[in-house]
Amino acid sequence: MLLITGIVLVPAGLLMLWVAWASRRDRLRRNGAVGVRTPLTMESDAAWFAAQRAAASATAIGGWGALLGGVGAIVMAIVETSRPGLSFPFAMATWTLLALGAAGWSLAWTLIGAGRGTRAAEALCAAPATCA
Repeated sequence: MLLITGIVLVPAGLLMLWVAWASRRDRLRRNGAVGVRTPLTMESDAAWFAAQRAAASATAIGGWGALLGGVGAIVMAIVETSRPGLSFPFAMATWTLLALGAAGWSLAWTLIGAGRGTRAAEALCAAPATCA
């Protein structure tokens, strides 16, 4: 279970880091899969890019949390298999901490980024003709 958790969290973290990198550089185009996707950001490139830039740092923090949690889970899986006497409750407590901690961390920072991005797009579009 630890290994599977790591195998899921590491690519998720890497994807989030790539999204943050692309968002900072205005390389993440409007799409229906990743980024701050609100009706306002989906209407205008200016609003889209403003939102992505504002959310990029929080997205990166979330990505690092998932990546580190995934690496920790993989390391723990290796330790667990190399030490057969390792107690099951300890292994499960570690898995719970790594899996839920990394997922919760990533989700929290994703939501923070979404809030930042939404506010940035709204601020940009509040001025006339800036969102066209």
